[in-house]
Amino acid sequence: MPITIHRIKRVCPHCGERIRKLNPHHMDKPKVGVLMILANALQGGNGWVHCMEGEKAIVNGEVVRGPYLFRLYAMRSMWFGLTERREFGSGDYRITRKGIEFLKGDVGVPATLYCKDGEVREQSEKIVFVGDVKNVVYDKEYWMNYFKVQKWPAV
Repeated sequence: MPITIHRIKRVCPHCGERIRKLNPHHMDKPKVGVLMILANALQGGNGWVHCMEGEKAIVNGEVVRGPYLFRLYAMRSMWFGLTERREFGSGDYRITRKGIEFLKGDVGVPATLYCKDGEVREQSEKIVFVGDVKNVVYDKEYWMNYFKVQKWPAV
């Protein structure tokens, strides 16, 4: 006899909307790499960088290579308050004052943000500085256990 696994769908008792897990986003090495490129762009010109899909960006008219998923990391850095976007869908980002202070080591950010639908819903109490995350790379073992670090939101 085959075994069937039924998934239990969590539903909000107030509005009936399906409750989904919150995805964790950590401050890590690729985001710091993007911040460093954005900071260099600010020193060399107007500061707006056109981030493309993949690993390239246009900095002051020149194509620069950065971390893979450059645009994604620039967008996620907005959740930490380290970057800003010119307008939705433009792909143009620049570093904020908080981002510069983070790179200097003067300001810390939450180690983990929990997001749903592009909005920060929760954040960890642990604060990290640039020296704590500059060389952090999440490996295959981390991604194989990713489901364990996801959280269910409070209802």
